[in-house]
Amino acid sequence: MNVKKGLFQLLLILFFLSLCWGGYILVNSALRLPFRATNDALHKEGAFITLDFLIPAGTYINEKTTIGQVARIRLADKSSGAQRVMDTLI
Repeated sequence: MNVKKGLFQLLLILFFLSLCWGGYILVNSALRLPFRATNDALHKEGAFITLDFLIPAGTYINEKTTIGQVARIRLADKSSGAQRVMDTLI
């Protein structure tokens, strides 16, 4: 009985670790997408949420700027928990 319980706990831990790792990879790959092309595609599809809230006032965003770079510019003057998370992901 203890072996089954230990094996179940090990599989559960591995599942949660793989879930966290997959989430990290997903967020990291999303942050590397080009900002303007992604935002334009979201507008074209009529998406419920677009990336307009990330655009800092008075900042030019060229074609090669990534979502992560825009988010870093947006959060640059704030020292919050969200900025620390973005710094670790980028």
